[in-house]
Amino acid sequence: MPVYNGAPFMVQTLESLRNQNLKEIEVLVIDDGSTDSLPELMEYYVGLDNRIRYHRFEDNKGAARCRNYGNKEARAKIIHVTDCGDIYPSCKARLVYNYFKKHPDIGVFSTAVTGVDHFGIELHTQRMQAFTGRKGEKPNISHATAAYRKWIALKWPYRETSKVTDNYDAFFLTLAKNGIKFGATKKVYLRVLHINYKYHRDTREGRHIKKQVYKEFNIPIPAWLEKY
Repeated sequence: MPVYNGAPFMVQTLESLRNQNLKEIEVLVIDDGSTDSLPELMEYYVGLDNRIRYHRFEDNKGAARCRNYGNKEARAKIIHVTDCGDIYPSCKARLVYNYFKKHPDIGVFSTAVTGVDHFGIELHTQRMQAFTGRKGEKPNISHATAAYRKWIALKWPYRETSKVTDNYDAFFLTLAKNGIKFGATKKVYLRVLHINYKYHRDTREGRHIKKQVYKEFNIPIPAWLEKY
């Protein structure tokens, strides 16, 4: 979980992870040079639960560096993407574990996701379909719900080209280009808290990078992205 100044929204995420009914998990929090109270909060949680590990970078260079570092440090063979503000049902870790065990040919698994406000009211739901990686196909994957095999992330890491984006489109497209298979379910297994905290997405620079990635992989650029 890469975090930059997200302390106010960490507790719900950490508690949803600590309450997974599959107990044999680890939680890696990678602090990207936060200037808020995150170090103090994480000192408390590391002391509370020995499954939680915390690493702090003193400078701020973006989520991609944090994800690549966490993926290298992870002890498990399966890694689940996590972000500050994500809230998981208690069955999520077991669902992911069982899915990869049942489908040894699948490298990446994703689910549907629902956005909620501070009161827990549902705002919208994004349904996933299995990404086939066919030429010109845009990844229909919620990165926030994605889980993948560790060896894949080590062989094809996130591009550390920008501080404002982890460039997950390029990550997924690179995997598909190299023959990695994707699986998905249309059921919702993640609630994302919609907050003003914006770490690495939906910026002008981030959209410009997305446009360049689409060109690189011959993906048709949608009209809303053309202006960047």
